[in-house]
Amino acid sequence: MGSVGVVDDYREELNEIATLWGRVIPYLDEQELSILKAVVENNGITLYRLSRVTGLAFSTVFKKTRKLSSKGIITISKNGKCNSYSATILGLIICLAKSCLDKEYIAFKLLRIMSDSGISNINELLKILKVAGSSASTKDVANIRSPSDLLYMVLRSTANVDKSIINLIRYQLMYS
Repeated sequence: MGSVGVVDDYREELNEIATLWGRVIPYLDEQELSILKAVVENNGITLYRLSRVTGLAFSTVFKKTRKLSSKGIITISKNGKCNSYSATILGLIICLAKSCLDKEYIAFKLLRIMSDSGISNINELLKILKVAGSSASTKDVANIRSPSDLLYMVLRSTANVDKSIINLIRYQLMYS
């Protein structure tokens, strides 16, 4: 019974975080959102598979993935003879804000990425996302390329952050 309450608490907080980020994330059309959703669900997906999963023409997927990559929303990696596509931290935040997939699923994908920066628990992640989202500008969002960029956003808005999160971030930035 207690675990249901925990999920409900996360859900409310994630909805609040999604609203905060929703005001500053870049506009994506329906095709771009469809591609982003498929990339988030299928990390390392190929262009051919993206076309099949989204139902979009191969040429459309090609153009849109280049655009999403140039905005830092997805990454394109060489995988043998073909490219593979993965969501960046910005891509996951956009997916969270646009509710393109289950918010808890996105939060745990974000947590996995942030764990390389020392953020290893969901409560820390939610605090960071909330603080960064409440102080973010459209320009800030366009510059998110790594977990460190998100952590720096939090440090710039230290007025509303508890000291334990600030100390954790400073430590992680110094030693990562």
